Amino acid sequence: MLVAPSRRIQLSDPVNPAWVVILLYVAFLASGLLARKWPVDTDGHPVIIDYLSMWAAGRLALAGHAAAAYDWTAHKAIEVTAVGHDFATYASWFYPPAFFFATAPFALLPFAPSLLAWNTVGLGLALIAVGKVIPRRAPLILAAIATPVVLWNATLGQNGCLSAALIAGALALVERRPVIAGALIACLTFKPQLGILLPVALVCGGYWRTFMTAAVGTALLVVASLAVFGADAWAAFLGSIGLAKQTILVDTAIGAAKLESAFGLMRLLGGSTDIAWTAQLLVAIPVVAFVGWQWRSSAPLGLKAAALAAGTALVTPYVLIYDLVILVVPIAFLARSGLSKAETLAVAAAGILLFARALTDVPLGLAASVIVGGVVLVRILRSGPLATIIRPQQRHDLRLLGLRRGRTGATAAGGSHGEAERG
Repeated sequence: MLVAPSRRIQLSDPVNPAWVVILLYVAFLASGLLARKWPVDTDGHPVIIDYLSMWAAGRLALAGHAAAAYDWTAHKAIEVTAVGHDFATYASWFYPPAFFFATAPFALLPFAPSLLAWNTVGLGLALIAVGKVIPRRAPLILAAIATPVVLWNATLGQNGCLSAALIAGALALVERRPVIAGALIACLTFKPQLGILLPVALVCGGYWRTFMTAAVGTALLVVASLAVFGADAWAAFLGSIGLAKQTILVDTAIGAAKLESAFGLMRLLGGSTDIAWTAQLLVAIPVVAFVGWQWRSSAPLGLKAAALAAGTALVTPYVLIYDLVILVVPIAFLARSGLSKAETLAVAAAGILLFARALTDVPLGLAASVIVGGVVLVRILRSGPLATIIRPQQRHDLRLLGLRRGRTGATAAGGSHGEAERG
């Protein structure tokens, strides 16, 4: 049972350990910079990290050859030119052409400044979005930056902070600004595997304005990318989907241990692809059903959002360590009303697992996702009587109640603003 509010641990409490962690992160990155190990080597050439793929793809798009980003030979040639020598591995590009809109502007810069700008913008957007969930900026910055996966994301130059920003922003604004929430969801289509639960939640919850805005926004991104980058880029992307599935999930060329999912765990243990898919479905189906039930119910928005964000990390077979920045989102929604001591210990354990992931090939990120999901589930079950399904007349009554509360400035429990502005 959650402890009394007076005993809850708030984000506004002193967070001295977070300062220590942040300083360690800064020292780690600074040591890499001074030793010329990251982000460039002693010759000033880029080191081989994930961001090299996005930077090279952006360069090709700027040169008018976006489709070539899906050609492994052409894409790697840009990477080899950048690092100054050939190398055995390959940082592939499987993103939809609309993602060129995000990467191309940064590719205007040399690699090292581009990486710095990319990390800064991604982290800034994540902090702004999570700040919409918990409007306490200073302690929020401490808590968010101290998350171990943020360090993972920065060293690799990945897009986990961007994904977390879009999910957090959409869920925080779904009632107050449904159109903006839908636009953010449309932008998340650069990583469709992280959006599996969003249409389920929106349909079950009746957020039709957000749903339709997301659909229209996605269509507009496709049309815009067709106009700017060409139909050949889309043809190349669609042709690469089968290759991506074969390379990542079947051949596990990136390494099964890097897949922080039930699918990846089964493959790591030597299971076949069929066994791995069975395990993934055994996890995903209950999560999808639970999230749909939550969003159909009268539960507060904060709990619904926490369930969706936590479930996102569990339902997809293709989730890597840097994607788990999204685990900050469910924790932030729960922290609106404070975390109990037990919840704080569980979240700390998840953070330790994410940090320890660098020391082992065991998918500890999956364990962290399960812990965070468990914290959310327990909070929902202990939040009171199980929420009931909302019928049409109840939906109408709640809408009127929300309008009255909106006029008086009242706020619904758990951070929900009522059903009044529901899409």
